[in-house]
Amino acid sequence: MIRTLADRFWSAVAGDAQKRKSRTNQKVQEAQRELPVFPRFTATASALTQISRKVWEPQGLYEVERIRMLEAKVEYLLDEIYRLKSIQRVLPGAVEVMASLRDYQVSTFDYQWANIPYHDEFLSNPDWIARAPLDAAERAGVAPEWFRNKKVLDCGCGPGRYAWALASLGASVTAFDLSDRGLAEARERTASFSDIRIDKLSILEPLPYATDFDMVFCYGVLHHTGDTLGGLRNIARHVKPGGRIYLMLYAEPRRNNRGDYQYRHEISTLREATREMPFSEKAKICEQIDGPTKTQQWFDAISSEINDLYTFEEIKTHLQSMGFSDVKRTMPHEDQHNVAAIRTS
Repeated sequence: MIRTLADRFWSAVAGDAQKRKSRTNQKVQEAQRELPVFPRFTATASALTQISRKVWEPQGLYEVERIRMLEAKVEYLLDEIYRLKSIQRVLPGAVEVMASLRDYQVSTFDYQWANIPYHDEFLSNPDWIARAPLDAAERAGVAPEWFRNKKVLDCGCGPGRYAWALASLGASVTAFDLSDRGLAEARERTASFSDIRIDKLSILEPLPYATDFDMVFCYGVLHHTGDTLGGLRNIARHVKPGGRIYLMLYAEPRRNNRGDYQYRHEISTLREATREMPFSEKAKICEQIDGPTKTQQWFDAISSEINDLYTFEEIKTHLQSMGFSDVKRTMPHEDQHNVAAIRTS
C-alpha cells in the first residue's frame, strides 16, 4: 500500500512537469533580466539546466529527479548542522571529549578485528592475496617493481594487509598501529618477511623514525583521528626529498550523486540509533543490512564516531602546503579519495 501511494505521488509530480517547466522558464527569464551583473553565472546556470533536462525530460522526470536530489541534500545538510551544533556545545571541554572519542575508535577497531569476519579485500581471502601487491602499487600510483629495495612507512596498518602487500613487492616495511588486536595479526601475517618492523604508535604523536622513507603509505586512517591535518603533518615529515606519499581518505558526497547523500544520511541515522548498543549488538544490526560478507564494512562506518569527509581540492591544498607536488587521484573509479603525491621541497 505504501509503495502504491508513493508511486501515485511521483506519477502526479511527473504529470505536472510540463506546467512547472513553463512557469520555471518564465521565472528564469525574469531573473536573468534582473541580474545583468553576473552574465557568466547566468549563462552557466542556464547551460547546466539544459543538460539536466536533456537527460530527464524525455522521461518526464526532470522535476522528479530535481526534487529527489534536493531532498537527499537537505537530509545530508541537516546531519551536518546537527553534528556541528553538537561540537560547538562541547568546545570548552574539546580536548577531553576528543580523547574519549579516540579511545573509543581504538576499541571499536579492536572489536571488529577480533570478532567480525573480514570482507573480501583482506588476507583471509586467497583471491585478494593474489592481487594485493598489484592493488597496493596501483593505489600508490607506481609500477610494482618500483617498491623493490625501497623503504616504506605503513601508517595505521591494522591487521597488516598492506604491510604484507608492500613487503611482497620487495620493500623494507615499517608499520605501526594502536589496535592491539590488529598489531597481533599484522605480526603474524608478516612473520615470513625478514625486513619488516611493526610498532605500537599513534599517528598523532611524534614518530621515532628518520626522514628517509621512499614512501609513506596511509590507507583509511587519518579521517578517523579527529585531527587529519595534524596527523598528515606528522607522517608527511618522514618522506625524504623526492619520495612519495599515498593517502586514502573519505570523500564528501559527489555533488551530482544522490546516492552519496542518501548513504551518508543512512550512516548517520544508523550510528545514532545504535550508539548505546554494545559492539556485539551493533554487529548483528550490520549483518542484517547487507549480509555477513558486508558486516565489517557497515560496522566500520557505523560504529566509528570520527569519520571526517574531505574534498580532493582540500587534500591537494594541504599536501602542496607541505611541499608536495604532482598531487593526483589514483583510483578515480572509487567513491573515496586515493591520493598520491611527490615531495619536492
